[in-house]
Amino acid sequence: MTAFADTETVTWIAVGAAADVPLWEGRRVTVEGQRIAVFHTDAGFHAVDGSCPHKQGPLQDGLVADDCVTCPLHGWRFSLGTGERIGGGPDDPSLRVYPVIVHDGELMLGLPDE
Repeated sequence: MTAFADTETVTWIAVGAAADVPLWEGRRVTVEGQRIAVFHTDAGFHAVDGSCPHKQGPLQDGLVADDCVTCPLHGWRFSLGTGERIGGGPDDPSLRVYPVIVHDGELMLGLPDE
């Protein structure tokens, strides 16, 4: 799994209004030069790498269902909770998962402290 370890500390960065990400859709944000996709599902908000590791497809434009996103270019499907590829092999690349919370209506993305 590519989510942050519980022992890592993060810096919270405001990336936009929660209201700007409709339910079952994604939006792209760029933080420190890195493209990150933020999604809104019934389970809340999720943030993962913004590019599919297969052909760099824009994941924020993918179909969202069952807390997964499907890449719009070639159909690779990823869990928004774990970043793991659904239906792939054990050597398939995963997405990095970022913590995201809502604070006073703002989406806050957690980046690991280095």
